Amino acid sequence: MKSTRSDLVYEHVVRQIFNGNLLPGERILEHEIAAELSVSKTPVREALNKLASEHLVESRGRLGSYVAKIPDGNVVALYEARLIVEPPLARWAAERGESKEIAVLEQSLLQQQEAFSNADNAIFLEQDRRFHEYVAYMARNPTMLQARKSISNQIALMQAISFLGRQRSTSTAVKEHEEILRAIQQRDGERAFEAMRIHIDNLLQEKKLMVARRVEELASDPRRDRPTLSSAGGSREQRFEMTH
Repeated sequence: MKSTRSDLVYEHVVRQIFNGNLLPGERILEHEIAAELSVSKTPVREALNKLASEHLVESRGRLGSYVAKIPDGNVVALYEARLIVEPPLARWAAERGESKEIAVLEQSLLQQQEAFSNADNAIFLEQDRRFHEYVAYMARNPTMLQARKSISNQIALMQAISFLGRQRSTSTAVKEHEEILRAIQQRDGERAFEAMRIHIDNLLQEKKLMVARRVEELASDPRRDRPTLSSAGGSREQRFEMTH
């Protein structure tokens, strides 16, 4: 199906958010996007409305549209939801996926490995999203796919702006993706389920520790503002350090 102008604007803004070029709390200027993409403001507004429905953008009426924020309290909840949604998707991908689709996963994993070797965090994050999205697509369950999409947008937003140091190495994430892919290649649904469960649970435990540490920091210094993932500081490179 041919992409509309609204679709093109949507994809452009999503890339800007996921790559950290638009940060949470930052205003999205409709006239700048329209000029950059040589479109009118109408498709820009349509795209922003769609992004608002996916919780990536907050509409503030006359004040305009802003990149959404993620409070720290939502971080663990997001990964708990992901732990429920993604393992069965991996099982169904192993059972229902086609050979040509498995080849797409293989290519994505190859690019992750290359990104790790080149220390290219932006490419790794892009391919990490692609890997998980395609596993979900291969499951052929539209309801679960939509549920995951809402979660994954918030996860990707958090990844892009996190300023915390890496706790798990990218190499560990790649190895876990390799195990998921092997199970899918062998059409082993139960193994794929378990590989994905371990992968997401490891991430969940990491995020619990992250939030606990930040709560301790806040308790030790009451003058500090309550943190959200929109309060990221440091260089753009530092904000790309956290995987997943």
